[in-house]
Amino acid sequence: MLDITPKQKIKAKRLHKRNKNIEQTPNRSKSGRLLFSLLLAPALFRLLFIPFSHPWDIQTHYALFAAIKFDQSPYVLTQVLSMEARTERVLLYHEYFQYPPGLIYLYWPIAKLYSYLNLDPSLNYHFARQSSVPAIPAPWFFAYFFKLPLLVADMGIVILLWKMGGRQVALRYAWNIYPIMVLFWMFEAYGSFCLLLGIYWLNNKKNNQAAIILAIGTAIKYLPAIVLPAILLYMLRERYSLSSIFRFMLLFGLVTAGLCVGPWPLVGSDFLQGNLFSLEWQSWRSGAGLNLHYVFRLLNEWLPEAFSGLYRKSYLFSAALGNLIFPIGMLFTYAYTYRKKLDLNRTVLVTLLGYIAFNKVVNEYYILPMIPFMLLELGHYPTLAKERFYQLLWSLPVAVALITLPIFHVSLSLLAGLGQINLPAVTGILSTYGQTLSYSSLIMTPLCLLYTGLCLLTMHVVATRPCLEVPKVVTQPEPLVIGSKLNISQSLADEN
Repeated sequence: MLDITPKQKIKAKRLHKRNKNIEQTPNRSKSGRLLFSLLLAPALFRLLFIPFSHPWDIQTHYALFAAIKFDQSPYVLTQVLSMEARTERVLLYHEYFQYPPGLIYLYWPIAKLYSYLNLDPSLNYHFARQSSVPAIPAPWFFAYFFKLPLLVADMGIVILLWKMGGRQVALRYAWNIYPIMVLFWMFEAYGSFCLLLGIYWLNNKKNNQAAIILAIGTAIKYLPAIVLPAILLYMLRERYSLSSIFRFMLLFGLVTAGLCVGPWPLVGSDFLQGNLFSLEWQSWRSGAGLNLHYVFRLLNEWLPEAFSGLYRKSYLFSAALGNLIFPIGMLFTYAYTYRKKLDLNRTVLVTLLGYIAFNKVVNEYYILPMIPFMLLELGHYPTLAKERFYQLLWSLPVAVALITLPIFHVSLSLLAGLGQINLPAVTGILSTYGQTLSYSSLIMTPLCLLYTGLCLLTMHVVATRPCLEVPKVVTQPEPLVIGSKLNISQSLADEN
């Protein structure tokens, strides 16, 4: 064995300490590449699609900015437009601002800044008749004012997935085409971010913060309130103290009521009356989208003219049937999550799948809140069946959107804002495409029925398929062994 002098021991300790620090110091270039692939590159890619918008929803967003500019209530305008629709015997309600008031709080300072800068002197109301395809002449930069906060929320989801599920889970969301499609369509990212952040805080025992953020999400879209009963049942099953559950419910209720009831001085609106009118519209609304109610659309488009009077009856029957199925289906879903003793992430995932399966209206962007929780499930409990269901759950809505919302639809407002639109040509294209869609319903109807079955089957697989959590491989610096000491000592001896 080699003799080691005290001087060589000191040098060896210093060399070992230096090597250890090098191994434990994160690779800056690697961290930079990770930051670029997770946040910067996906954000830049999303910026390319922001100018494109759904023709009807961009009308709603633009009119919201006009209402805030003139200090008028979107809820009052919605009721006035609904009265006009009834006078013209078009429909009973106009689908302008049928949401909770969270968007008013969020966009009040942004819309005030937009009007103060006077970049768009023609900012005003542009309302089309219900059931028509509007071409709102909004400037191209308006979409950035409205959607940049949405982009921030979307990147917030990526960060939360990184913390909750790791790099691969976050990357799968950041580069999925479905969230990008939702970003230029609707503000679903706000509710999804609030729900995911609330569950993240609940998993970390921050119940008060979770209650507040879930209440804020409810003030933007009602979905967190629909998931809340499943969360409360989970807390009861996991033997949370009754005082903590009561405090959680009280805090959620107070913040939600404070935000949704009003009146508040922002736009001088009675938010309670506006919310009640919105819920009234939701109950009257007939079924639509990726569910069994698409059958009624197929019948209305292919029934002979002699049966045209059945259209209104089927419309009302679809609404009544949906109002019956949805609460029963959600009660079944809550009981199912409680009986299966699922963890919190799975509880929320199964509840969201039940919401999609039993809801009477399932637009293509409704799937977004479910995507992060499905990715977390795949990150921790992967199976081949879940992977296949996940791919179908997001790709089918994208395929349906490509049929029902082609590129010339989402370009209408952009072209109108640039003054490059030919109204007679657009009218002809929309008329021709509307006739073509009647034939596509022969394909869409079985797809929508299959999608409902897919959601129910995924609920069953997530809740019952036995699987083990995949162990995470943690790379640590190798401990210094005798051989390495001898090598270090030998090298020092050689130097001497």
